[in-house]
This record gives sequence, C-alpha cells and structure tokens, in this order.
Amino acid sequence: MVSNPTAISSMSERYIQVGVFHTTREPWLSIAKFGQLPSWQSQDFNDFSVTYFYAKTSRAANFLDGIIEKLRWEKGRNLSYAISYFLMAFFFPWREYIPKANFKEEADSGIAARALKVNIPELTCTMRWKKIAFLKYFLEETSSQFTVITNSSSVLNLKSIKKSLELITHTVGNVYAGPIGSAHDCDFISGAFTVLNRSAVNLLLENLKIMPVHVMDDVCFGTAFKKLGVELINIDSLSIDSLSQLENIDTAKLSEYGHFRLKSGTLKNRNDVLLMKELIFKLQTTQNK
Repeated sequence: MVSNPTAISSMSERYIQVGVFHTTREPWLSIAKFGQLPSWQSQDFNDFSVTYFYAKTSRAANFLDGIIEKLRWEKGRNLSYAISYFLMAFFFPWREYIPKANFKEEADSGIAARALKVNIPELTCTMRWKKIAFLKYFLEETSSQFTVITNSSSVLNLKSIKKSLELITHTVGNVYAGPIGSAHDCDFISGAFTVLNRSAVNLLLENLKIMPVHVMDDVCFGTAFKKLGVELINIDSLSIDSLSQLENIDTAKLSEYGHFRLKSGTLKNRNDVLLMKELIFKLQTTQNK
C-alpha cells in the first residue's frame, strides 16, 4: 500500500510519472473514478505519481467528434480517405503547436486526483496535442526518469513495469516501449500503454513537425519515432474482457504483466469497474504471498 500518488501535493521527483488520458464523459469518467483510481494505492511500488490530463468538452464538441469518427471508420474507404485528407490540411499549420495546460480541481475534472486541463477541444482527432501538452509538463515540470501514458480503462502493475525498465535502460538511449501494433506505414506502441524516457520525450518535442496530424495519436508517435530512427521495445500487455477470463488466469502469471486493458460489455453497459476491482484484489493476493 502506498501514499496517495494522485494527490495534488504528490512529488514531481518520482521515478515514474503516470499520465492518464482522461475525459469527463461517461462511461469513462465512472470507470476512472470507481475502477482505476483505487488501483494506485494498491501498488507494491511507491516511487511514482499520477496525473490525469483532459481537454475542454462540450455538447458541440461531442457531436462533432461523433460525426468525424463515424465518417472516418464506418462509411467506407473513400470517405475515410477524404476525412483524413481534410484533417491533414486543417491541422497542418498546427503541427508544432503545444497547447497550454493548467491544473484544475475536482469540480472541473470530475475526479479526486491531480488533473491537468489542456486548452484544446476534446476530440479524438486532437488527442495528439493533448498528449503533447502532458509530455511538455513531464519534461519541464518534473524530474522523473520515465513517463507511462495510459487510459482510464487500464490498470497498471508498476512493480512489473519497473523491472522491465531496469532491463531496458542498460541497452538503449531512447525508450519507446509497450505493446506493439502495426499501421499501414509503421509499427507503433499502443496509446493505452506507452512508456517513454526523458530522452525520447525531448527528441519528440524537438521534432513535432514530422508527426502526422491526420492519424490516431499512437500511430503518429510511431511514424515520428520511425523517422527519428528510434526502435520499438515490446512490453507485454494483457486484455481482459470477462470475469471468467480473469478467474482462469494463473495468479503468478498475472503478476508478470505491467499493463491490463479492461474492456467488457457495451458502450452503454460497461463492466470494467467490476473487472478492475477483481483484478486489483487478485494482484494484491500475489503481493501478499
């Protein structure tokens, strides 16, 4: 059990800074509050702090986001290309822009934790800038050696992540690690679990103009690091979508993973909170042995 790593006063000198993609929209807000938030104080490792980062949201932004993403993913390849080219042209002048960010209270963020509000509309296509704003905070306002970027539907095992980092840091200068995915022109690290060291973050922020603006945030990071010659490092992640799956996983094997992606049920009836509580209990059982 550790002291509250999400507290406003939590130290910026921690070994790891966790950044959580946050939103005040449901069901993700409830998942973060009642599922993920308790997991931070159950960690068998205490040299970390957590910051939730989010952007400005509104009904208009939600409506626009729904239209853009539906056209991009559900209306065929030609329309998908059209949306991509539109986003490329619209956001091109903003490639090197880093939005301002300020810490907000629970009344604004919706969560009882340190929360950084990024001055940009809350859209799927603006996640790139949301993440960049957090990385600037990490680099300029903390002295932590690593950042782990995740989302509200995830649970981390920081002790396992630390073990992975101890092996990695002796072999590479720039750390860009996590579960590896493939896009049409690059491999990339999943946005649900991305590990970066200070050197990699600094390199990325110095080269924002080579990061695409028309693709998902994790793919644009992969494209940039490919151009910069930074190799991807795999750290395994485990996706859990049901209680039966979780119950059938060996407890000792479970403790080897650094990241768990919980995604169950439907958008309007997610069961992630229950899964998270059971996962946290199972991980604590391992720690106590």
